[in-house]
Amino acid sequence: STTGVSHTLTTTFAGTIARLAVRLNIIHDFVGDVDVTLQKGTGTAIDVTSDNGGSSFDYLNTVLDSTCATAITSGSAPFTGCYAPEASFTTNYASTAAASSWTLKVADDASLDTGTLSNWSLMMCVTP
Repeated sequence: STTGVSHTLTTTFAGTIARLAVRLNIIHDFVGDVDVTLQKGTGTAIDVTSDNGGSSFDYLNTVLDSTCATAITSGSAPFTGCYAPEASFTTNYASTAAASSWTLKVADDASLDTGTLSNWSLMMCVTP
């Protein structure tokens, strides 16, 4: 829906973030309408992927990591494998405290399509 769905995870790791990645499983019948953002705590939500993939389907075990060679904007759906997010996780989160709440929001630009956030996970390398 255009309102979207949000899901929050809480991390309690001591230390600072050296590397961060997100794994997504989103079932959707027109991923070109899907917008995904990630927000740490009460900070600004950053663009993970928006309006990529055209009229194709799904994000299937898709890893978004700033160290991936292919940008999500250059990929094609169904998105599987490793892609660099639209906004750099390194620029936005490296050297910040790992312990926080993390909210992933998935929304659809069009009200006629349907989709499901099946699951997502956060992966971190943390420096003590």
